Amino acid sequence: GMGRRVEVDPEASLFSDCQVITNIRGKLPPRPPQVIRQPPVTMEEWEMYRNSSGQILPDKERNLRARIFAGGIDHKLRREAWKYLLNYLPFGASDYDRMRLRDHKEGEYWKMKAQWQSFTEEQEARFSRWRQNKELITKDVLRTDREYELYSDVNSPYLRQLEEILRTYVMFNFDLGYVQGMSDLLAPLIVVMENEVDAFWCFVGYMDKVEHYFEMSQAGMRTRLKQLRALLDITDPSFYKFLRDKEANNLYFCFRWLIVNFKREFFYPDIMRIWEVVWTNHLSPDYCLFIALAILQRERENIYKKSSFDFADIIEHINGLSKKIPVDPTLELAEVLCRQVGDPSIRLPEDLRTLVTRPLPRQQSERQLQQQIAEGVVGGRRVETVHCTPESSAVITV
Repeated sequence: GMGRRVEVDPEASLFSDCQVITNIRGKLPPRPPQVIRQPPVTMEEWEMYRNSSGQILPDKERNLRARIFAGGIDHKLRREAWKYLLNYLPFGASDYDRMRLRDHKEGEYWKMKAQWQSFTEEQEARFSRWRQNKELITKDVLRTDREYELYSDVNSPYLRQLEEILRTYVMFNFDLGYVQGMSDLLAPLIVVMENEVDAFWCFVGYMDKVEHYFEMSQAGMRTRLKQLRALLDITDPSFYKFLRDKEANNLYFCFRWLIVNFKREFFYPDIMRIWEVVWTNHLSPDYCLFIALAILQRERENIYKKSSFDFADIIEHINGLSKKIPVDPTLELAEVLCRQVGDPSIRLPEDLRTLVTRPLPRQQSERQLQQQIAEGVVGGRRVETVHCTPESSAVITV
């Protein structure tokens, strides 16, 4: 289980204008053509977006985000690019600005880390909130990604860094503290950054995006589940009705997906690609909902054809998908669904409108991509090895 139990009334409306859903249910325009995923942004291409001072100016930033959304990032470039996507470094910063900012952030990090390292036993004995956070972190760290080689050894420096960064985050954000699931979000950042300070500030940036999902009230997660239900009802009313008849339309089984942004559903190379697509905010500020919608749509026939399925069977089926979901077809379908819902002819309920960037950026055609490749703007396909899967490495075509 992922932390506290979430109470959601599936029929409690999030929407001030319920009639809107009834009016557009099953009446969306045809799905736009599916666009094949592009090759990832390479180091050479990344450099083309930077000016002579090292800045990525706003118009170039928009284009770069669109490119990352369409193709992801070459693994060798992630250590640099993720710092921008996670707001650790500003796109508009020059090389000199970045160096100064990095020095400042490094000093800040060691200062916060020294705070908890200097606690005496007597201090800790009188600081129950800190002790609770510390115990929870220790417990969670020991069960985070242990199937991956880098985290498998109990004496692994990666495991130690995971624990120490999470403790330091408590010093940074006392109001939130540590909540189960946060270790899942940090572990891949440590692998990519290979630097404690950089991993910490990237984690801070990531938590700034998702912090409201971890709040005690769980209002943020309740809102997301309601939005996902509405999206499913609009895009596939018959499947939604099927789930409602099975008393599964609360979509509780998607809670784990959304609380840690699919971290437990994909191996490292795939989750890295999903996260960087989500972080671009290119088509939606919460693109995870469209990825969840795509997974549900891809599984609808497998669930549908088993009319004997009850709520428990559906949960078992969804949980059994972990590490078996194909990443490219899922991302391709998520884009199609997002563009279908975001069609300008559709009047979305007010509370869904914020989920889609309006006007939606245009799709890039395959012909345009081929032209870019021919001009050397985009790197061609190739195979690379990423040393962070359970088998210690995996060959992925990117």
